[in-house]
Amino acid sequence: MGIFSFLSGTRRTLLDGAFWSGWFGSTNHSDEPVNEQTVNSIDAVYACNRLISETIGCLPFGMFEVESPRVLTPADGHPLHSLISLSPNADQTALEFWEGVVSHVALRGGAFRLKRYSLSGEVVSLEHLPPPPYTYWKRDPGTRVRRCVVSGGPHQGEYAEDDIFYVRGFGDDPDEGISVVRYAANDFGRQMSMGRHSAKMMANGARPNMILTTQELMTPEQRKQIKENIVSPVVGSKNAGGVMVLEAGFDMKQVTLSPADVQLIEQMGFGVETVCRWFRTPPTMIGHSGGQTSWGSGIDALLIGFSKFTVLPYTKRIVQAVQKQLLRPQARSRFRPVMAIEGLMEGDSKTRADISKSKVLSGVWSVNEARAEDNLPPVEGGEDPRMQQQMVPLLTTIGEE
Repeated sequence: MGIFSFLSGTRRTLLDGAFWSGWFGSTNHSDEPVNEQTVNSIDAVYACNRLISETIGCLPFGMFEVESPRVLTPADGHPLHSLISLSPNADQTALEFWEGVVSHVALRGGAFRLKRYSLSGEVVSLEHLPPPPYTYWKRDPGTRVRRCVVSGGPHQGEYAEDDIFYVRGFGDDPDEGISVVRYAANDFGRQMSMGRHSAKMMANGARPNMILTTQELMTPEQRKQIKENIVSPVVGSKNAGGVMVLEAGFDMKQVTLSPADVQLIEQMGFGVETVCRWFRTPPTMIGHSGGQTSWGSGIDALLIGFSKFTVLPYTKRIVQAVQKQLLRPQARSRFRPVMAIEGLMEGDSKTRADISKSKVLSGVWSVNEARAEDNLPPVEGGEDPRMQQQMVPLLTTIGEE
C-alpha cells in the first residue's frame, strides 16, 4: 500500500488539494495552517459554530402524519420518530447527533452519516462518519451514479448512495457544499496571525521590539554578557516593569510600531465581525459588544433575526434531507418530519403569554392546546376552541337592527 493509500484508505494524488488541505491547511496570505482543526482555536469561529449547532440541536424534532394539507398530528409510533428525536445511534442522543451534523455543515459544507437497516428495510441507525474531506462523493465515469468514499474511522470503505444520509451545505455543487474553512482561509489565517502576534507581545511584557546601539565594537563574550545581564532581566511578561540600566555609550531604539500604532485591538475586533459575517451570526450573540447591532435594538430583535436568517436555512436542509433520504417514496406524502423553530421566534415570557392569550381568545387554539405549550396538564372542557360571543359578522348585526 502506498503512502497516500495508507493515510486516507483510498488512492490519492498530490493534485487532490481539497483532501490535503484538510490535513495540512489551506493556502492563505498569513501563512497560517488553516484547517478544520486549527480554526476552532479562533474564539469567534468556535463561538459561532457552537451557537448555531447547539441551538439547532436543542430544537424539537419529530415525525408527523398529514391528515390534511393544514392539519398535522404527531406520529409517535413511526419508526423514524424515535430515531430522529431520541437516539439516532447507540452512542449519541438526538441533541448530540444533530449538533454534530450542523457543525459539519457549517464548517465543512456537508455532513455524512451511514444508514443501518433492519431486516424489514427500515432505517434503524445513523452512524457517524468523518466529515469532508475525509468522506466525499465519487462519481462513476460516464454515469450519474455516485458512491461515498470514507477514508478514515471504523466505517472506512466505499458505499452506495442509498446507504448514506447526507446533509449538504450552501453551494450549487450537487455533491458538496461550500467549505467555510477553505473559502475563508485568508480571514481565518489573519485572525490566527493576530492572535499569535498578540500572544508574543504579552509574553514579552507588551513591549515592542527594541535594539541597543553603541559605537564600540564588541567581542562575542561581551555580547553574551550584555544579553545575560542587561536584556534578559527585563524581557518577558514576568519581568514587566523592570528597569534597564544602560552604560558605556549604549542607546535604545524602537524598531517596530507599538500595538496602539498598528491598532491591533481594533483589527482583532474587526476580525471577530468578519468571522460572524461568514457564519451569518450577530456578533452580540457570541459576546462581542463592539458597535451596534444592525437588526434593531434589544435581544428579541437579534433572536428573531438569527432564527429567520441563520437557523431556518439549516433546519430546512435537515428536514428535507430526512424526508427525501430516510422516508420511503410512498410514505413521503403521508408523513412529514418537523423541526419546530417557532419557539425561538416567540421572544420573552411576556410575549409568549400574549401570543397564547391571543390565539385562545380568537379560537385558533383551545385552552388545552395553550396549556400543552407550557407543559401543563389538560383541564376538563378545555378541548373545544372558544371565542368571544360578541364577535359576529358586521352585516348580520346591521340586519338585526
